[in-house]
Order: sequence, then structure tokens, then C-alpha cells
Amino acid sequence: MHDLNAILKASDFCIFIRDGSIISSGATEKTVTEENIFKTYRANCNIIRAGDRTPSTFCYTL
Repeated sequence: MHDLNAILKASDFCIFIRDGSIISSGATEKTVTEENIFKTYRANCNIIRAGDRTPSTFCYTL
């Protein structure tokens, strides 16, 4: 799955892969980081956490 917001809501474990190599894997909340998103997709990203709600991602390119 490539929808990061859906992954944050539905998954306990995720893997980031780029060009056939694992960038990072582990518990979703610890693995979905701005750094791992950049390493995988080459896109800048902000992870927004609002209170007790599931975090959301906002990705953009420069």
C-alpha cells in the first residue's frame, strides 16, 4: 500500500522499500517518519499529530 495516511490508521507494522532495498521496517508509528518518507519517496513531508487522533501526513516536493 502506498497511502501513508491509510497505513497510519490500519497497520501495526510497515516496511519502506526503495529500488528493492528495505529502507526501514517496524512498528508503524515509529517507522512512518519524515526521514523515512524522504528516503523512500524523495518527497519532503510533515507528519501532523492533532491531539489523540491518528497522525496524518502531508507530502510535497520542492
